[in-house]
Amino acid sequence: MTNQLIPQHWKESLGELREEIGETVDRWISRLKPEQRKEAKNALAEEDPFWNPIRFGGGPRIEMEESDTTIKIVAELPGLAKEDFQVDLDDRYLTIRGEKSGRNERKEGHLHISECSYGSFTRVIPLPCEVERDKVKAKYKNGELRLVLPKTESAKARRIEISVE
Repeated sequence: MTNQLIPQHWKESLGELREEIGETVDRWISRLKPEQRKEAKNALAEEDPFWNPIRFGGGPRIEMEESDTTIKIVAELPGLAKEDFQVDLDDRYLTIRGEKSGRNERKEGHLHISECSYGSFTRVIPLPCEVERDKVKAKYKNGELRLVLPKTESAKARRIEISVE
């Protein structure tokens, strides 16, 4: 038995729910006037951190670790060059967005194999506190983006001295 955080049947149910929500949103958008339709699509695609993971598949997998002084984030971006994605920090949201496009062709004996992979992604990560924007560090190596976001002084954990009476 494998140790999974979320059982496979839940993942399938969540995927179906995501599709149903997406279809409902698409039906709602299709009933809008053309100018409203464009505005609604833009809001869903770029601005609203709630809809992005539901509507657009969640983007890259991430790990987030918080200490007293920093927030560390690791995002998996395999097969992408540094120029294929961007990272933005806005208020208390970190956004990773990009686009993947690639084609792989090879011949094996009498077979000609051609594979294409493409698509854009957006991942909005709500941060648990304010961070010092000027001191954020980002490194990208071997398909892994590592970010270190120092917390502001007011967000850092403080130890409270207890007096004994």
